[in-house]
Amino acid sequence: MGNKTQLNLKTVLHEPITPYSTNAYNTLISVIQGIALAALFYIINESIVKLKPASFDISFVCRIVLAFLLICLIWHRYIVHDQYIAWRLTVFDTIIPMVFALLQIFLILSIPKSPFLFPLCLASLFFGG
Repeated sequence: MGNKTQLNLKTVLHEPITPYSTNAYNTLISVIQGIALAALFYIINESIVKLKPASFDISFVCRIVLAFLLICLIWHRYIVHDQYIAWRLTVFDTIIPMVFALLQIFLILSIPKSPFLFPLCLASLFFGG
């Protein structure tokens, strides 16, 4: 009987608190982060076609890696937070990830632009967070 109780407690601890809103919100954030990731791949592809990989400088590669890590971090943070903390979803719970997506896409599109634009977009993303 002890194993059965332990199994039930383990199941309860690892289940989302509100399964419906968790699934809906996780789908929303996954789609949004997928769009940001697609924008990053677009910039990488355009840079390979136009610049040739041999002409990539370390700054360009660091900006690509930083943008990728930010996409991963924001997705992971929302998924973990949503999995273990429940709240009633409001309009702002949809607007906030959309704003993050826009800021991430601006950040990604600024990668091949002037070196000043990337930190500005990065700062706006952190300020928005």
